[in-house]
Amino acid sequence: MSQQTFQHQQQPRPDAYEIKADAATQWVFDMTEILRDDLAFQEPWASAIAHEIVQGMRARFGGDDVYVPAPDKSARDERVREMFNGRNIKELMQLFGLARSTVYRIVGKSGQVRRS
Repeated sequence: MSQQTFQHQQQPRPDAYEIKADAATQWVFDMTEILRDDLAFQEPWASAIAHEIVQGMRARFGGDDVYVPAPDKSARDERVREMFNGRNIKELMQLFGLARSTVYRIVGKSGQVRRS
């Protein structure tokens, strides 16, 4: 039996500039998508506005860690509690994109189950 030798070729690691450029490109992409899909901006306006916003953020916050808080879920949670009747767990899971345990955690916070 012949023994094969495997050589591991290490991929070159991106430098800090490449990583930051990739992150900035991703921010532009994400903001363009929000402007286009959520706010109905058309191209090329969506891309141009996103690019300018990211450039402004880089000028103001470049190099800093910026915290972006998660969306407030209180309105969603209240709606889940209103709709929950004890028998519609699968419907709520699908409607809100939640795990079973999350639905039960949400409705458990109210301390009451509304029966219809």
